Amino acid sequence: MRNGVELSTPSQDKEYLTHSGTRSTATVEEWHMHRYGCICILALDTKGSLLSKGGKATSLLSALQWSTLSQILHDPFNKVIVIASDIPFVLDEAVPGSTADGMPVSWSAYQDELHNLLEKLFKWKHAQYPAREVVLLSSGPGFGTTGDICDHELGLSIPIAIVGPVLGRVCNPKRWKLQSTLAGGRFSYVYRNPVDKWNFCMVDIDLSASQHKPNVEVQMIETEVPPGTTWAGGVSV
Repeated sequence: MRNGVELSTPSQDKEYLTHSGTRSTATVEEWHMHRYGCICILALDTKGSLLSKGGKATSLLSALQWSTLSQILHDPFNKVIVIASDIPFVLDEAVPGSTADGMPVSWSAYQDELHNLLEKLFKWKHAQYPAREVVLLSSGPGFGTTGDICDHELGLSIPIAIVGPVLGRVCNPKRWKLQSTLAGGRFSYVYRNPVDKWNFCMVDIDLSASQHKPNVEVQMIETEVPPGTTWAGGVSV
């Protein structure tokens, strides 16, 4: 029952709700949300605000994306939320650098916004633990890996994966910290050994395995880079 209206449980295997884009012609946003029964997938756009405001945006996400996330977190039917980002959620640079286009290389460049996001997600999971799960997926700087983000205040963890490249150049991860803490030690992350091959990931969500706990597995799929592959600059494998 919500606002005096009786709600029916959504189908487990049918996409029945989508939302995407922007309601304003003044911004460029390429995010989208899909819902499949009790599973919700939100693909975020961290570049739109920066591009629309000439790199002077104070937030990675637009107000509309934050509003959509809030609606997802307040929907009582959601059991599993998969959030995808075009840059890693947690990945600190061992040696800070900069990109040629001035775009952030991870959410770590926007600490307050990252902490706000993690706090919201962990609180949502904790409210009905273990009946809820969150998965964080993102593209990366040239290597793939899986790991976990831990909330030491609530005593919970969330699986996370950095994927790619699928066909691009594989990069050495030595520039990056594969484990670190943030928000004064409330959160920490740790990644497993990176994949030095072309890769992507598969997320297997089983809501029928247990009545009280969704079974979620994140698995890396990898393939060798063909010998003789040449990248820009004449560097070959």
